[in-house]
Amino acid sequence: MVQGNGEMQVGGSVAYCSQDPWILNATLRENILLGETLNVQLYNTVLRVCNLEADIKTFPAGDRTEVGERGATLSGGQKARLSLARAIYHQKDIYLLDNVLTALDYNVASRVLKEAIQEHLSGKTVLLISSSVQFLKQCDAILFMDQGRIVDFGRHEELLQRCAAYLAFCQSTGELKTKADEITDKDDRTVIEKMGTYEHCFDEIGKSEQSCCTSIQDQDQHVSAIIANVPIKYDRLFESEENLQQKGLSMNTYKAYFDAMGSFRMVLLLLALFALSTGSTIFSTFWLSYWLKKIHPEFGSSSSPSDEQNSTSVISGETMNSFAIVYGLTVPLVILTTVLKAYVFVGVTLRASEHLHNTMFKRLMHGTMRWFDITPVGHVINRFSKDIDETDTKIPFTLDTMLQNLCFIVGYLIIIAWVFPWFLIAALPLAGIFILFIGCFRGGIRSLKRIENNTRSPLFSHISASVRGKSVLRPFGKTKAFVERMKHLLDQNSCWLFMFQSAMRWLAVWLDMLVVIVVFVISLLMIGLAGYIDPAYAGMALTYALQMSGIFQFAVRMQAEFESKMISVERINYYINVNVILLLLLLLLLLLLLLLCFSFDLIACQFLLLEY
Repeated sequence: MVQGNGEMQVGGSVAYCSQDPWILNATLRENILLGETLNVQLYNTVLRVCNLEADIKTFPAGDRTEVGERGATLSGGQKARLSLARAIYHQKDIYLLDNVLTALDYNVASRVLKEAIQEHLSGKTVLLISSSVQFLKQCDAILFMDQGRIVDFGRHEELLQRCAAYLAFCQSTGELKTKADEITDKDDRTVIEKMGTYEHCFDEIGKSEQSCCTSIQDQDQHVSAIIANVPIKYDRLFESEENLQQKGLSMNTYKAYFDAMGSFRMVLLLLALFALSTGSTIFSTFWLSYWLKKIHPEFGSSSSPSDEQNSTSVISGETMNSFAIVYGLTVPLVILTTVLKAYVFVGVTLRASEHLHNTMFKRLMHGTMRWFDITPVGHVINRFSKDIDETDTKIPFTLDTMLQNLCFIVGYLIIIAWVFPWFLIAALPLAGIFILFIGCFRGGIRSLKRIENNTRSPLFSHISASVRGKSVLRPFGKTKAFVERMKHLLDQNSCWLFMFQSAMRWLAVWLDMLVVIVVFVISLLMIGLAGYIDPAYAGMALTYALQMSGIFQFAVRMQAEFESKMISVERINYYINVNVILLLLLLLLLLLLLLLCFSFDLIACQFLLLEY
């Protein structure tokens, strides 16, 4: 009968153990509980039947030891038993065990099969997938499948007698060679009589497979002794990478970014182009004021009425043309310098981002396997996604805006000081207040940005682990809990991001107040020095002071944001240098070993000479 459609009903809860164990970057206890409350009696029973008690005793923090990303500090057998312990602890009705005994040696696998599956789960429905013959004999029923289709169903002895495909499978698994295969056909009956029944044949097969598995599969007890003190060392490495420094960025971070731009002369050329572009813009406004003064000298209030009547109010056509030509040349000069500045700036910033990305990628490709074992995937994703995005888009934008506005501020202050020299007296206390503002806000803003960056890595790690373990989370009914955990991590990251943005806006408010004071001082100087300052120049100075209201606070905001964005370069530079440091340590260790070998050879030669 061909089954066209239908449905399947599961009468109970399901626990699933995958062939590739899904391990969280958490403690061993948290991996077993998976959010459930601790039942001490059940928990100890699960550890005993899964043969984990001896392993836990070797760990420095017991069952509270961090196992690392994907269980980096555990062996393959420990991962399999940890996954099985998680399933047993949750006390489900149906257990789907996908080849969980393959990673164990024969002795450990036999104990786990007997104590955990046959005894502890005796009242449960257990579907065990296995290709090991010594375990098939102990199953109540066997579903023999070939290429996704059920070939036969029954006990081990029944399938051996009636299913030729099952018998061929057992004899073709490498370890299952019977002695009858080694002699001629006419001696088959004699050999089989000497060996006994098929059951005795497979007893011999089990011993052969036991020795093979012992030599190939993971040696749990041996590995446990080796990695006893590893987790503490791993924790220190994680802390060193995500260290929340309270000091400012080191000059090496800025040097690494500017070195990635190219040569030092290229950086100087870029700064010169920024100054030239800003200077040409300011010069056009200054030349317009100077032109206005020459055309209408009567507006200059420093002369008496009699002098105004005697002054020449008509300017020759050649002078007018010269003013117009100079002012007309400033327009293409501004366009040319702006385009040239933009071209060079885009080129050097793209080169810097590409250089940092390629260098970090090469370091990872040549990194040690130990580094990949101890580094969470979320950290690597964070570097190649958010941090590279910062160097691609955010840092160039903030750097361009910061340099452009700083050049305008310097130019405006020079013009204001040239028009009102008395402004320099008020500029000194204003500069002190400005330095005080920056000192108060700078450290806090930088720390907020660093915390925001560091809270993003756990979010990425959690998302990566959830996607990787979705096949386990669904049967355990933990999907909603992991979604809530993701929301919590997202809220935590968004909280620090909101605080960072709020701090930036609060800094902008205080800077606006400082600019208002500057405008107020210039207005007082204009009133107090009326009749001594040319109105065209005074109007230009006041216009620049009013423009500083937005430019000044925006430039300082961009400077603070640029420093906070440079944390991404610091984190990328850490990944660039960490593998180099590990490689140097390995080379140093190799050199020490060579020196020790050489010294032993010298001592041996001396003993030989003494004997002769």
